[in-house]
Amino acid sequence: MEKIRIQDDLYTYVNQAKLDELVIPDDMPIAGGFAALNTDVEKLMIGDFNDMCKSKVYPNDYLERACTLFMLAKDVKRKKKHGIKPALKHLAILKKLGTLRGYNLHAKELILKNIAMPLSIMVEPNMKDTTHHCVMVQGPSVILPDTSFEESGHLSSHGSLDMNEIIKALVETGFTGYFRPDHGRMIWGETGKPGYGLFDRALGSAYINGLVEANGGVIEEN
Repeated sequence: MEKIRIQDDLYTYVNQAKLDELVIPDDMPIAGGFAALNTDVEKLMIGDFNDMCKSKVYPNDYLERACTLFMLAKDVKRKKKHGIKPALKHLAILKKLGTLRGYNLHAKELILKNIAMPLSIMVEPNMKDTTHHCVMVQGPSVILPDTSFEESGHLSSHGSLDMNEIIKALVETGFTGYFRPDHGRMIWGETGKPGYGLFDRALGSAYINGLVEANGGVIEEN
């Protein structure tokens, strides 16, 4: 891969070495730390559901219903016989969404009927031009349970990204926006909403501050 300049593409500049080495498995559309984690979580969930369905012992009514749907999903002969037909009556509303205006008009109905949105629209930082944001459009979400991720420590060695290189790139390009740790583990006996530990997020802030100063950046106090 041709060497990318930091001012042209921040994301590729930071991850270029990883991208050069990356190999996407033949049976997967993507590869990376989150993809591997998702696969491991899916295998774990499939094992748990197989055990529940076999024993017919369910912790609650929700998981009993989930097991019923799980067994339907595994019934390959049934799926081949009926195809998409059983779902068509529930998806009829999607035919009304020919334009963005139609999407906006029916978004509430889609949400209340718990129908997966045909697309997701969001505003995110443009990683090729960090002074601007861009509109991102993604395809339909999956209908299977969310294979979330596991919180890890802040150090680069605990994850798949080099935090020092990321902060270094932001300092070198004159980034003047805000930094914040998005998530945190529950540590030191703290309890609360998983993924939002206050103590660990405070450690994350201190870690980011240290990386900024180590790379010649300045922390402004408000």
